[in-house]
Amino acid sequence: MEKEHVLTNARSAWLRLGAWILITALAIAGAPRVISSAGTAHAAVLPSISVSDVTVTEGDGGTVTAVFDVTQDKRGKATVSFQTVQVTADAPADFLAKSGKFQFAGNRLVKHVSVTVNGDTLDEPDETFFLDLTNVKGATIEDGRGVGTILDDDPPPSISIAAAVTVPEGNAGDQSFASLDVTLSEPSGRAVSVAYASSDGTATLADDDYLAASGTLDFAPGDTLQTIVVTVVGDDDLELDETFDVVLSSPVHATLGNDTGVVTIPNNDPAPPGSAILSVDGDSVREGARGTTTVLTFTITRSGEMTTAVNVDVLTSNGTASAPEDYVALTDNVAFGANETTVTVDVTVKGDNVLEQPETLFLSLDGPSPGAAIGTGQATGTIRNDDTRTTLSVVKRSARIVAKGRLSPAGPGKRIIVKLFRRRNGAWVLLRTRRPLLSGSSDLNGDGFTDSVYRTRFSRPRPGRCKVTSRFRGTSTLAPSQAVRLLRC
Repeated sequence: MEKEHVLTNARSAWLRLGAWILITALAIAGAPRVISSAGTAHAAVLPSISVSDVTVTEGDGGTVTAVFDVTQDKRGKATVSFQTVQVTADAPADFLAKSGKFQFAGNRLVKHVSVTVNGDTLDEPDETFFLDLTNVKGATIEDGRGVGTILDDDPPPSISIAAAVTVPEGNAGDQSFASLDVTLSEPSGRAVSVAYASSDGTATLADDDYLAASGTLDFAPGDTLQTIVVTVVGDDDLELDETFDVVLSSPVHATLGNDTGVVTIPNNDPAPPGSAILSVDGDSVREGARGTTTVLTFTITRSGEMTTAVNVDVLTSNGTASAPEDYVALTDNVAFGANETTVTVDVTVKGDNVLEQPETLFLSLDGPSPGAAIGTGQATGTIRNDDTRTTLSVVKRSARIVAKGRLSPAGPGKRIIVKLFRRRNGAWVLLRTRRPLLSGSSDLNGDGFTDSVYRTRFSRPRPGRCKVTSRFRGTSTLAPSQAVRLLRC
């Protein structure tokens, strides 16, 4: 009996020791267990964590707060991290990015994450962002993504055309251009469009007074100005002043404000006997780089009567160039003294570094003083693009690095400088230089600009951080440009 009693006690001790070892191991592993009265270990069910969705109305200014509820379904110690993620809403323009970490313990089963939402006055689609839960410990994630929806509350902008413009007629064989600005009342966060079409008044298509114009104007988000240009045909007929209309219709993401622009063509035929006849000629100028200005010079000439002083109003209008982005609009009065035959008018052109097609603006003569008449009453000024764009792609081969790209506009016969660098001791060290020839002059990507291509190669250096640069030095008429690519050698 005594021996059996000792064996029983020893067996109980071993069972208690085994249970203690099991409990300790499970505790170290971080997985709670429940031990039954029979000494058997059962896995405890971890609490689960979810995050709510939230919807707020943005407002016109200031901020509002989007509050996400993060909920644990039962008691238990747990930690979880969170962070916001951009979707169609952008940080920091639409909301302020946020991240952090919190802990659940005790009876508090709901945590709140407040995200600041910025108001604006842009008409735009409703926007969204996410609040994601990550790195959970001591719990499981049931719903780890909350959707934040920002409801837009802004009305669409109104779209209007200039109510009235005047354009000189010109003589037989001349053409002038009626420029009508179409504007949004305020910027929009949506793409806006509107249809337009010319319509006869006392000036008619049948009489060849102007050329029909119709189409659709597209405003990218943030744009507020587009221009309709209609061609006016000159003649030598004795007639009254004439008008025609340009009418807007079918706006998309906008409402109509003033929908009709009236174009007036003053008659200039025939000039009164003994008049000073004033005519204007245009010119072209290189655009220049960003931050610089150049001068586009128009020349007004006087013929006919020379002995008296006369004057005339001058004003600029948009063609494909727009004020104030591309040039400084001008309205002035120009005076001719007795026997003075030419006067110049300078328009300031603003440079940029954007590869673009040549842009135009118009200078018109209007309201000549008594004793003067208008001959050729409008001239076109052209802003010539002088910017270039260099592209570069790099391909690694087993023993070499191949660099290739193109230059726009084309520069066949010229050379481009391609350099290979390697990072050493915190600085870029030049390894090799190549000067491949530019070849070809066709539009390779359909963007309206001719392109030249180039290609060269380097022996591949030992492994490390490398950089390839490609630089076009420019010419007397074209600006320099370059491209850079980083890679692992």
